[in-house]
Amino acid sequence: MPRRGRPKVEGRDPAYAHTFQAKRPPLPNGMPASVRIPPVDDTPPVKPSPPAGEGEAASLTSEPSPDQVATDQGMEPAETAPDPIPETKAENPRPAAKPGKRAKAEHPDAAPAQSKDGAADDTPPGEKRKVSLKVSVTTAHVEAMKPLVARGLPQRDVLALAGRRAMKRFDPTPEFVPMPEGDRVPMTVAYSTTKYVPADMLDAMRDVHDPLRVKSDAAMVRGQFETLFWSVLDDVIEELRQQRR
Repeated sequence: MPRRGRPKVEGRDPAYAHTFQAKRPPLPNGMPASVRIPPVDDTPPVKPSPPAGEGEAASLTSEPSPDQVATDQGMEPAETAPDPIPETKAENPRPAAKPGKRAKAEHPDAAPAQSKDGAADDTPPGEKRKVSLKVSVTTAHVEAMKPLVARGLPQRDVLALAGRRAMKRFDPTPEFVPMPEGDRVPMTVAYSTTKYVPADMLDAMRDVHDPLRVKSDAAMVRGQFETLFWSVLDDVIEELRQQRR
């Protein structure tokens, strides 16, 4: 399909050129539309530059600088103080040393801390170490306590009573006593306590029975306490049976 081309305008029609001027509305002051008002210039006026003489006079009447006054009087101008250098902080400050490490560094000959199992051999004589004791019971003891439990006495209370009485009678000795033989129940049924034992006695016992220092201090005296605890527990069970009859 052929496209329609744009018509070409040739020549100039004076009547057409003045149609926009003829359509202008009359001014409100009653002047004819043929009168043309010049456009208003909104650009700010340019300030005229002062004459050459006035500029030089202004520079002469201005106050002189302190350096210029000093130069005119024959003195050297005062030196201006340099700008202060801003303080800068270190990006990676060095962390403070821990009290323990610092004390160790200042006193390298200090005695080492005592281990949990009491393996330190440099304990001053006459001091005592706290030993944690945990002893178990046998199946015979559990069966003997069942009638007491059925009557309303908790098993842990019977063990606690026997343990308190055994601790009053327990006096550790340097003689090593092996753990007594018996059909032990799991450690869920056990009695736990602590005892302060002379450190020199524990060290002497470990020199003989634990030269490699692989056992704890409790292993040195557990046999003594467990033997005593079982004996006291038998007496407590029999005493409570007599009271409940």
